Amino acid sequence: MPADTVVLTPLGGADLDFSDAEIAPVTSVTKISIAGGVRLRVPADSTVEVEGFSLFGGRRVDPGTPDSSGPVIRVRNYGVFGGVRVTRG
Repeated sequence: MPADTVVLTPLGGADLDFSDAEIAPVTSVTKISIAGGVRLRVPADSTVEVEGFSLFGGRRVDPGTPDSSGPVIRVRNYGVFGGVRVTRG
């Protein structure tokens, strides 16, 4: 998968599964929408950083035991409605 990914969804969310993908050491995912969040599944050993702005919506990252040698995934979510949900697996 590319090191920088942009997902543009004016209405609706995005479901992304990176659990089996070959990921660069540092990967960024930018999601932009008016209404809709992002659900992201990442490898168990990855470090996840979430930032951005959402007027209505939360951020939830499942706890795990990231490995310092594992990939870093930066999630940027910009929208009015919709949050970020990250699961590991």
